[in-house]
Amino acid sequence: MIRKIHFLFLIAVLAASGFHTEVARADSLEDLSRQIQEKQAQLDAQKRNIRTIQDMVNALDAQARLTQQEIDVTNNKIAETIQSIDNTEKQIAQKQKELDIQKENLFETMRVMYETPQESTVEIIVGSNSLSEIVDRSQYVESLNYQIETTMNVIMQLKAQLEDQRNQLEKEKSDLENQKNTLIDKKRNLEIQQAEKARLLSQAQNSFNQALAEKDALSARMQSLLSRGGYTTGATGGYWWANADPNGVDPWRFYYRQCTSYAAWYWNIILHKEWYAVLPAGQNNANHWPILAQMQGYRVSSTPEVHDIISWTAISTTGHVAIVEAVNSDGTIDISDYNWARDAYGNGIYAYHSHLDPSILGPYAYIH
Repeated sequence: MIRKIHFLFLIAVLAASGFHTEVARADSLEDLSRQIQEKQAQLDAQKRNIRTIQDMVNALDAQARLTQQEIDVTNNKIAETIQSIDNTEKQIAQKQKELDIQKENLFETMRVMYETPQESTVEIIVGSNSLSEIVDRSQYVESLNYQIETTMNVIMQLKAQLEDQRNQLEKEKSDLENQKNTLIDKKRNLEIQQAEKARLLSQAQNSFNQALAEKDALSARMQSLLSRGGYTTGATGGYWWANADPNGVDPWRFYYRQCTSYAAWYWNIILHKEWYAVLPAGQNNANHWPILAQMQGYRVSSTPEVHDIISWTAISTTGHVAIVEAVNSDGTIDISDYNWARDAYGNGIYAYHSHLDPSILGPYAYIH
């Protein structure tokens, strides 16, 4: 039981450490090619996922910046409102001071009037030199009281208006504070979403890097298998476009420095056997060459002959073709080709492979 637990633990550790048994089991380029294609599809999907998450992160960043701008604007409005409240409070205090002065004046007038001996109407008439003086003395007292009361009423009205204005400003300040708190909550939620999306983005990028490393391991495994039997580079094989732009097209409608262009050049120029891309554009890849052979009247078999074209149909999505240079007694063949090996810029170069077991590249056919 303990051994079983240890075994299961070992399997779990291997799984967690990124160990993948398909790489270890792969014993043919057909298997590796399929795995590389699957891994590339996984990488493409992960790239799309990363772009989607990155777009979401960018959108959240933009929303957070906009929300912060709204918070800043609201803070400015609050500061302006507080300043208006302060100014209004000062005006109210000033009106209260004026009101207190007018009250004091009124009280003083009333005190004087109270302390002044009251005269009867007869006394006022007797003590006055004329009717006009009698009227003036009475009107003066009434006018003085009226002015003081009127001034107090005006001041009280202004003070009431200022108090209403202050109350309105206090309400505006309260509304702005609530708006600010709402924006702060919104920003806090955005920051939580940003952190989560950043975590998902980091996780997706790590997963992508892991998948890329796995693909590189598969590619290295494929190169190791391709190297069995050995191959040499450094020459051009006489191919006319060994240094041409790979985006150019040869007279037979194949791209320069590709395996198809080299094989077509070899047959047309070296062997004087016509070979063209007769299918619609995009359908003349190496894996379709057995079909091209039948369409152009050539035989296809599983038995090699010198100068045959060998076509592998399961390497990547396009296949691979080469020229049979020798048929060896041990069942291996020597071939020459382009784009099996590449230069430092990733462009196809000439290579000669000796004693190659064709089966390690998966299904194949010879074109005579």
